[in-house]
Amino acid sequence: MTERGIRQVEIAEFFNTSQSVISRTLTRFRQTGVASRRPGSGARRVTTPREDRFLIIQARRQPFATAPQHLQSLSNATGTRISNQTVRNQLREDGLTSYRPLSFNKAA
Repeated sequence: MTERGIRQVEIAEFFNTSQSVISRTLTRFRQTGVASRRPGSGARRVTTPREDRFLIIQARRQPFATAPQHLQSLSNATGTRISNQTVRNQLREDGLTSYRPLSFNKAA
């Protein structure tokens, strides 16, 4: 768009963003030849890819096991200590959810 002579402000309005974002993107493109975003810092992963695979396999083998049960099996196998929430997050990231047996209300 800039090669066509369109101003940065007009480009920013078109993409519904600020002019400074357009300016930084163009500068990065001129310097590197790529306009894609750089990876953010983010938090480090606590588990290794091998431990992630172990969790996924365990979750598929035991679909009714809870996160603490998966955590216990990981801890027994590898000695890694992580939180229940980390297990839940990892399983959710891979598209797995916890199942629980259907309980019938006998009072009804």
